[in-house]
Amino acid sequence: MFFERFLARRLFKSERGERRGSRPAVVIAEAGVALGLAVMIVTICVSLGFKHEIRSKVIGFNSHIHVSSFDSSLSYETTPITICDTLTETLASMQGVSHLQRYATKPAIFRTDDEFLGFVLKGVGEEYDLSFFRSYLQEGSIDSLVVTGEESGVNLLISRDMADKLGYRVGDRVDTYFIGSSLRARRFTVCGIYETGFGDFDRLFAVTALTVVQRLNEWEEDEVTGLEVSLADYDELSQRAWEIGRYLDDWGKAHRTGFYVQTIEEQNPNLFAWLDILDMNVWIILLLMLLALLLFGCRPPV
Repeated sequence: MFFERFLARRLFKSERGERRGSRPAVVIAEAGVALGLAVMIVTICVSLGFKHEIRSKVIGFNSHIHVSSFDSSLSYETTPITICDTLTETLASMQGVSHLQRYATKPAIFRTDDEFLGFVLKGVGEEYDLSFFRSYLQEGSIDSLVVTGEESGVNLLISRDMADKLGYRVGDRVDTYFIGSSLRARRFTVCGIYETGFGDFDRLFAVTALTVVQRLNEWEEDEVTGLEVSLADYDELSQRAWEIGRYLDDWGKAHRTGFYVQTIEEQNPNLFAWLDILDMNVWIILLLMLLALLLFGCRPPV
């Protein structure tokens, strides 16, 4: 205690006993506050960037708003909804909607000589925006992924996680099995391998043409698992979802059908609750920065 008291007196008192400020101490204090603020600013930028990246990847897989049948939240083996051109044109023209795309899903199994791997086969239509998968494409090409015609669906986009576990490479022909009323098999050619770094989704989805999944499900051309609706402004998510839901409710009553409308946040409540916690941390850091500025930043130099 003696040394600390001696040092404090030397820093803050003159030889006559008068209180004074020590310039080195002030410089050290200012440098400490500046360093602390810099660390807080970097922390905020990292937190906001991390949140934006996670949200972008989730939206890339599912879009902002999801329209499907009522059993879609229970299984990827779903009851189809019927989508006509009139409905899609009306939804696409609604305020705030930037893009609309159809898709269909089918649970499946990859099989090799010594490995099995379950996944979800996602079929996408010609209007599907593949820019998300293209930005994370590591090998191959997806330009012919959704080609229609007799040869449609021979191509398959898989994740790096699937490729590494099963030893698949671009150009390999892979056997895929589908369980329904009977076991069905289909052979695909791997046209590309993607990796988003989001393991929960990378391990789940492989992508092919919509017509393939429709045939596997024995659906008509206008029957799909759902619609993915992209918005121009994420901040309008709740408002646009309510407007789309209201319109589809009226449409469903007139055509004796039903639709289930979910936002990306409602589809992934645990994930977005975790991201909201990051927001709370950012607010706490901002409050600490404000207090530091009020306590130290506004004091006149000694």
